Amino acid sequence: MFADSINREQSETPENLLKIYRKSRDPEIKKKLMAFYINFVRGIVRKMGLSYAGALLGEEDLVNIGMIGLSDAIDKFDPSVGVKFETYAYTRIRGSIIDEIRRIDNLPRSVRNKIDQIDRARIRVENKVGDIAGNSLIADEAGLTIEEYNQITALEHASKNISFNLTVGESTELGEFVKSEDKNPEENLIENEIKQAISEELKKLSEKERLVLVLYYYEELTFKEIADVLKLSESRISQLHSNALKKIRASLKSKFAF
Repeated sequence: MFADSINREQSETPENLLKIYRKSRDPEIKKKLMAFYINFVRGIVRKMGLSYAGALLGEEDLVNIGMIGLSDAIDKFDPSVGVKFETYAYTRIRGSIIDEIRRIDNLPRSVRNKIDQIDRARIRVENKVGDIAGNSLIADEAGLTIEEYNQITALEHASKNISFNLTVGESTELGEFVKSEDKNPEENLIENEIKQAISEELKKLSEKERLVLVLYYYEELTFKEIADVLKLSESRISQLHSNALKKIRASLKSKFAF
């Protein structure tokens, strides 16, 4: 009886449960997997530091949303792709949380328009000066007082504590994996695997595409500065940047379900 108990415990490792579930689709097995990984989901929620969401959704709400992503990961995980389940699930969990935050974003349209106005002004000023623009210059270019500018940017920051702009996938930033800090060992392993995958995809790009991404994300140059370095037009740099991200996104989708 003791031996049976040991064998049963050994057979109920997450790895074995995933194998069994892939064959049986037994809902009881899935329940065990969901219970096993709930702290994994909770850790992702806490590391994301969603102060904005906290005003509308509590931590448990976000965990519940993350569990939907976990459920989806359990159903769709394919070990033959060559990544660990935790790595695959990480992207699905995180993506489900970000998708929900986007869905409930309730900033008024007028504020959204002002944010777009500021973004366009920032681009125009940086193109003129060839460097990161100061707040006063951007406010002037946007036709706003510095007080209005600060108010709008504060609202934007509060509404999304995570930047969603330059994405490799629908919910994952290249910049996040270029510079990752304050991760626990498990998260480091997961993100290192994703970093390695991105590194491999970078090698497949053309020399110019790869150089644009390195200069933009690692060296933090503006498109104008990169254009000067490569002796190309700024629009061509933008095109190379866009094409490179599309290639990486398409390639990573099959592995990480971005």
